[in-house]
Amino acid sequence: MIFGFEQVKNKPLFSRNLSKWGSLQRVESREFSYLLVPAPFADGAQKSRHRGFQDVWGQMKTAAEQNGFDIIDRQDNPFAESLNTREYFDTPDFALRNKGFLIRVATDYVDGDPKNTCTMVVKESSADDFQRVFQSTLEIDPSFTGVTGIEENVYINRAFELDNSLEIAKKVTLEPGTLGDRTLGDFGKVIPQLLEQGLPAATALSRHMTYSYDVKPGHVVLTPSCKARIKLELWTREPNAHPFVGDLSFEVMTDPYDDMADVHTQAEQFSLTVLGQHCREIAFSDAARWGGSKTRLLLGLPDTVGDTHE
Repeated sequence: MIFGFEQVKNKPLFSRNLSKWGSLQRVESREFSYLLVPAPFADGAQKSRHRGFQDVWGQMKTAAEQNGFDIIDRQDNPFAESLNTREYFDTPDFALRNKGFLIRVATDYVDGDPKNTCTMVVKESSADDFQRVFQSTLEIDPSFTGVTGIEENVYINRAFELDNSLEIAKKVTLEPGTLGDRTLGDFGKVIPQLLEQGLPAATALSRHMTYSYDVKPGHVVLTPSCKARIKLELWTREPNAHPFVGDLSFEVMTDPYDDMADVHTQAEQFSLTVLGQHCREIAFSDAARWGGSKTRLLLGLPDTVGDTHE
């Protein structure tokens, strides 16, 4: 047993994806996530966070190198910390999430103060039906400008296999006042399809907020032509407070998804072997219950509720 998972051998996840769904050329990236126990970060104060990030990075780097992976340290201030807040909006009974939708508002901070813009993100996601994501009708209203991305989220499940979901995200940068009282109708002004989910525009939404502290200390070399940046992240419910979860993630750009088996293989091996087997001391012990998702943990939703992985 490895922190509650049973070892199961299977075809690589990317191979299963291609066998099941055919071409995945529209998928732009794969994000591999691994939840961390918050203990190394002690009370969550800045010095504790800094020391915790260094300790976690050192343990991961040692495990990687012992398993044949090269780690490249960032040369310029590798543990420079970024702060943002993330606010998640839904009905009290998670009506949107249960339909596969997620609303998030993120605000970056500079020198301790929030920027005068925020990023609204609406996602449609599924773990069972990738075609739903490819056929999503989510659109940004023409009066706003934004970007669209499709990403595969990868995590380790209870069977110690890599598991996943697929999401399409619509991102729009706004002045906070644009969102008014942050009712469903306020968000629907930006993404009109939110108003097609059987809920009145005046529906009041509950807010779940977290403070996110992160560092990007370096990269893992997957192949000579592919280096993936690693991010360490810590979530708290109040500024500089006791953290409730951490996360180690890395993102692989997938262009073209169908024709990069060597990169997929190395990324999956790094996740399962280096993180899953050799970083057990820093693993969040109940990660599988939450589907490897910090957001599920924040919201108090085990992975049996809804399909949105984040």
